[in-house]
Amino acid sequence: AAGLKVEEKNISQLRETLNRHYGHEIKSLRGMQGLVVDAQISLSDINSRMLSWLEKLEPFGEKNPSPLFAALNVSLVKSWTWGKRNQHLKLLTRQDCDFQEAVVISGVVTAEELTQSSLVDLAFEIYRNNYGNYPYLKIHDWRIKK
Repeated sequence: AAGLKVEEKNISQLRETLNRHYGHEIKSLRGMQGLVVDAQISLSDINSRMLSWLEKLEPFGEKNPSPLFAALNVSLVKSWTWGKRNQHLKLLTRQDCDFQEAVVISGVVTAEELTQSSLVDLAFEIYRNNYGNYPYLKIHDWRIKK
């Protein structure tokens, strides 16, 4: 954390410089270390407040990557396929008393082991569902625990 004063006329230049630097650093770290998670959270942290906070960081792209989160000890309650060719996987996850919808895009084949497990650690991005206006997780990776 840091504090600084910036004149209003220089805010856009500061934002551009930070995004350029941060995007380069994350890309570099991901290339060297594989998956880099920005924060470990619990499913109870994922709510409309978090969605609003994430939207303030947009737009996401190559130079400003979307934050990647991790949740540990997540139970898989249910899974089903969707998409024109049933190529995507949708999951209902649970951690303690909190439930969360998640997707693995084009993941039916690659995530077969995931659907057979009962307890996992997940790495994901958080998005707003366009139809129900609620959060969902886009899973990037997982570690099967049970």
